Amino acid sequence: MMIRQTAAGVRLGILLFAITIIASAQAQVYPPDSAGAYVRIHRNAVPMDSLQRWLTPDRAEGDSLYAYLSPRMYLGLLQRKISHALLPLPSRPSYPVDMFNDSMLKTTWSWNTYPTYPTYESMMADFALQYPNLCRMHNLGTLASGRKILALRITDHPDSAEAEPAFLYTSSMHGDEIVGYVLLLRLADYLLSNYATDARIQRMVDSIDIWINPLANPDGTYRSGNQSVLGATRYNANWVDLNRNYPDPEDGPHPDGNAWQPETQIFMNFASARRFSMSCNIHGGAEVCNYPWDTWYAFQKLHPDELWWQYVCNQYADTAQFYSPSGYMDDFGTGVTHGATWYSIDGGRQDYMTYFHRGREFTLEISATKLPSASQLPNFWNYNYRSLLNYLEQSLNGLHGCVTDSLTGQPLKVRIFITGHDADSSHVFSGALHGDYYRYLPTGTYALTFSSAGYQSKTVTGISVVQGQAHCLDVALRPDAFTVNGQVVYDNSLYSPAGEGKVYLLDTLGVLLDSLQTDSLGYFSLSLVAPGTYRLVAGPLPTWGGVNTADALLAMTHFAQLDTLAPGLPRLAADVNLSGSVNSTDALLIQRRFVGLDAQFARPDWVSEEQLLYLQPQSQVLLRVICAGDANASHTP
Repeated sequence: MMIRQTAAGVRLGILLFAITIIASAQAQVYPPDSAGAYVRIHRNAVPMDSLQRWLTPDRAEGDSLYAYLSPRMYLGLLQRKISHALLPLPSRPSYPVDMFNDSMLKTTWSWNTYPTYPTYESMMADFALQYPNLCRMHNLGTLASGRKILALRITDHPDSAEAEPAFLYTSSMHGDEIVGYVLLLRLADYLLSNYATDARIQRMVDSIDIWINPLANPDGTYRSGNQSVLGATRYNANWVDLNRNYPDPEDGPHPDGNAWQPETQIFMNFASARRFSMSCNIHGGAEVCNYPWDTWYAFQKLHPDELWWQYVCNQYADTAQFYSPSGYMDDFGTGVTHGATWYSIDGGRQDYMTYFHRGREFTLEISATKLPSASQLPNFWNYNYRSLLNYLEQSLNGLHGCVTDSLTGQPLKVRIFITGHDADSSHVFSGALHGDYYRYLPTGTYALTFSSAGYQSKTVTGISVVQGQAHCLDVALRPDAFTVNGQVVYDNSLYSPAGEGKVYLLDTLGVLLDSLQTDSLGYFSLSLVAPGTYRLVAGPLPTWGGVNTADALLAMTHFAQLDTLAPGLPRLAADVNLSGSVNSTDALLIQRRFVGLDAQFARPDWVSEEQLLYLQPQSQVLLRVICAGDANASHTP
């Protein structure tokens, strides 16, 4: 259940928490606005599936599990009589937390302090102001506190949608894990300030739609107020762990039992709108690259691109290790782990992005200390910035291309599936706007099937991919064979069948595409027709009829403006001399034919309507014709 932060609820929570602190006889002292509890319990104290319902696992080491608890959760821990050690909160360090508050950030900040919240907003706005050709700041959503979920878009055309991969760096959805917060601000500055002088940076900015969200949980980071990160908490304002609050591929839409939080909804909407092909979610508390799946253990199922994940994550960890002192980014020996092999969680965002949006997101645990001394922040930058750039650049590798309609050249949204390889939503889709797709794969040879409703699927075999390299494959799909069924009928009250004749299919410019004979009842069927707009007409039939004095009188009264012929076929039928209008000559000719003085008209024996139609599968057409001179459409064969 979500805890609502009413004034009475806060007072009750603080009171309960104070009671439990006294009862547990721990020496740790908490401020009156309490940021929660942090405990160590035995990993097998209770089953993990049950455990996650009433506490928030943070990390696992050997037989120990470290976890956060809200005041109410901690009371539940005591009631269950679970043996535990109460530890200092990571957001309550013994050293000072240096803050920076200055609007002239570019010229005065040395990246060795944490920004106040107003400074953060100012800095994000400054990036867009200083680099108007490369950067835009977007407010993804404003929280009830007034704080904002902000993101920078960095690319060479920041107001346009281009056929290029979209990439997202985001940090600190756990509000007390904020090394990544400052590092992503610095990464934005690095990309923008080096664009004009560094060819590699320019290539990335020109070729990738880069999005950077430095602070995904501002209410948690600034829980004690906008001027300091001291007292930051893992949770959002409602005591909900945002990294357990997403739809889960195994455990459904609400695995934590909470409603989707405002922050969760903002990011879900953001992901739906942007189609990120790759992303990275930065945390703290360990030093490891954690890749999908978090919800499924390795013995249950591995991601089909397991070897690719190992490749990019080891590239990140190895580079960070090379540029840092011994012991950094080497958890699990290599600095890389499969998520649930470490410990399983439900409702995490990396699984949500990877499974439901078919992107590729891993969780980067960037610092064993969640809130280190700000003086250490430049060191973390030096350890990691090359790795951050490497992972960003990986979005340009793999298999990519555009999918189009083979007849029109228009882009298509299609499903791209690798038989014998893809599973659990690992396939991807091309974008509807440009038809572009991005598929990251381990080294190997693949057969890709491109499919979309209304088009003939195409399988391309023997596609060799080398991880770390780019491979382009453009594909054109042929529209499905369409069938147009119809009948040629007389435009009388009975729609009498017109009998054997011809039907002609033309394009909108009048170019003949196909023709065929109708049967004795006027039926016809056209196949292998691509979807599009066409003109359809019937050809001459060896018959005529229905011409009488009434038709001649109708033509004469129309000419004398005493009567009006219906537009379309009746008027064409009356214009037997092909003058373009109905006049006394037409009336005379109709009369002469009826009494047998003239055998024919300048106009063929009958005329057809012309239908302009957009063909869809199994289109049905009724094509009407009328005998020349039969202005009142009385002919019945």
